[in-house]
Amino acid sequence: MRRDKKDSRLSLRELSPSSKDFIRVGGRRAYLMYTNIIRTLNAYSIRYKEITKRRRVIVELPADIGYAVLVYMMLSYSTLRPGRYVGFLERMLAGKIPLVNYIGYLLKLAVDLSELGKRDVKTVVSSKAARTISSILKILYKHLVS
Repeated sequence: MRRDKKDSRLSLRELSPSSKDFIRVGGRRAYLMYTNIIRTLNAYSIRYKEITKRRRVIVELPADIGYAVLVYMMLSYSTLRPGRYVGFLERMLAGKIPLVNYIGYLLKLAVDLSELGKRDVKTVVSSKAARTISSILKILYKHLVS
């Protein structure tokens, strides 16, 4: 994550040097997502490790927290106001979201959709697949929250 609002880029990846970014978001939306994620983690007193290298901030998360952040990023991928879905991230962190297994299937679907395109992408999930799954997650969100 870069700290500039306009030049921000937020990505999520595994902790291995050879891994590609799973998903990447840029611009003002990335900055808003990052601040929402950090505020939520701090509110729930979740430990994370923050490393600053040059102008980049690297946040290391436990696997289960990373999964919740990934779902939040996918859900917020195609919106200009990611703050709208912070409640979903909070509920996932608290373990109060039903159908979590099915959300995992949607993430696998995103990977499979990306592989169908077979373009040389720098992320595991292409932007087209992320937008598609984001739309599906928004519909699921409306049903789970209401």
